[in-house]
Amino acid sequence: MRYPSTGCTDLDLDVPRAAPAETDSLRAEWTFKQPGLLATRYGMYLRTPTGLSTDGTAFEACRSAVDVDALPGEPDEKAVDEDFAVGSVLCTVTQEGHLAMMEITDVRKNDGAPDLFGRPTLWKVPGA
Repeated sequence: MRYPSTGCTDLDLDVPRAAPAETDSLRAEWTFKQPGLLATRYGMYLRTPTGLSTDGTAFEACRSAVDVDALPGEPDEKAVDEDFAVGSVLCTVTQEGHLAMMEITDVRKNDGAPDLFGRPTLWKVPGA
């Protein structure tokens, strides 16, 4: 996930897909905005409750992370650097009601916000 130089990029974990957007998508779980468009320098907005799993990558651990260890909706620069590090496991309930996990596999620092790379997993929740 690269931060855009202009506008914003939405990450829809139901698909999964990152797509440029002129305005915020109602389907995106995470939005990355051009630095300076939000209060945080990095311009990250977690549109759905997102938790940091410290108990592994199983469904139960991921679901618990959303309920017990939720991150702020607009993480600041320090939180992004710490919580979105290589090896971090982030979990969220998607806009469609499913459980999604993103394992951060690489972080590339540059002059602005870091570029994040990850491996998504989606569990379809019956009735969602």
